[in-house]
Amino acid sequence: MPFTKVSSVIYLVFLSAVGFGGSQISPSDDSLKTIEKVYLNTDRTTYFSGEDVWFKTYLIDASERLLSEHSKNLQVELISPSSDIIYSHILKISKGLSNGDFHLSDTLRSGGYCIRVLDF
Repeated sequence: MPFTKVSSVIYLVFLSAVGFGGSQISPSDDSLKTIEKVYLNTDRTTYFSGEDVWFKTYLIDASERLLSEHSKNLQVELISPSSDIIYSHILKISKGLSNGDFHLSDTLRSGGYCIRVLDF
């Protein structure tokens, strides 16, 4: 009988953070604050261990509803069902967009994993 490897099934849940970008002269000057929203798309929602998770991020200026150029970096993390950070990438944002990937190791267990995006 041939040996068949059984891979773990990994489900992704998405979290994003709303950040404040742009420079500030004084904390009381609200006209210089920009509220940015981060959106992340992946190529799928279900993966097997050993596969790659490809993603693209969009940083949107909430007031103008356009791609934002205020922030320059995003941190994207893959978090296990037990809340451990498996991978963490810092991505450079260009014209409000960035993209990247996570390679899921063969040793990851089945379960619901989370991708968290932080704007800083």
